[in-house]
Amino acid sequence: MELRKKSILIALVIGDGCITQQTKTIKGKTYKYANFEVTHSHKQKDYIEWKANLCRSITGNKCNIKEKIVKERTIVEKSTKELLAYRFTCSNKYFKILRKWLYPFGKKVLDIKYLNYLDSQGLAIWYMDDGSTYIPKNGKTCFTCEISTHVSEIEANKLIQFFKEKWNVTF
Repeated sequence: MELRKKSILIALVIGDGCITQQTKTIKGKTYKYANFEVTHSHKQKDYIEWKANLCRSITGNKCNIKEKIVKERTIVEKSTKELLAYRFTCSNKYFKILRKWLYPFGKKVLDIKYLNYLDSQGLAIWYMDDGSTYIPKNGKTCFTCEISTHVSEIEANKLIQFFKEKWNVTF
C-alpha cells in the first residue's frame, strides 16, 4: 500500500475511529476480520461523509453512513438525552493489519513507529478529530492549538518529542 493511503488510514483510526475484531461463522468455520468504524454528531454530517468517501476511495468498499441514536449523559444533573449521530463502518484487509499495529494488546496505542507514516494530510485528519484551537477573548492575539489524546505521561513525552523532531512543533 502506498504511503499516502497508509497515512490516511492510520489518521482515521487514531483520531475518532476504532477497529474492532469481529468473527463470522460460515458453514461451521469461524473467520476473524477487522471492522473499522467512525461515529460523529449530526453537526458533523459533512465531515463524516468526506471521511467515508476517503475510506471508500482507498478500500473500494461501501462505507455506508447510517443514522445512530447516541445517549448523552449529564453527570451533574444525572440526566440522559438522546442525540442523532452518524456512523459508518468498513471492513478490509488493511484494517486487520492496522489492528495488529495499533492495538497490540487489545487497546489503541500511539506508537511513534506508526505515527511516522503520517503525512500532512494524515496529521490534519488527526487534528480535525482530536484537535482544537482556543483564541482568548481578552484581546490578546495569541492562541492555543492542541490535540487531546489520552495517553500516559511517558507516551505524551514521546509524542512531544516526535512533533518537535518531525514537524518542528513545540508543545
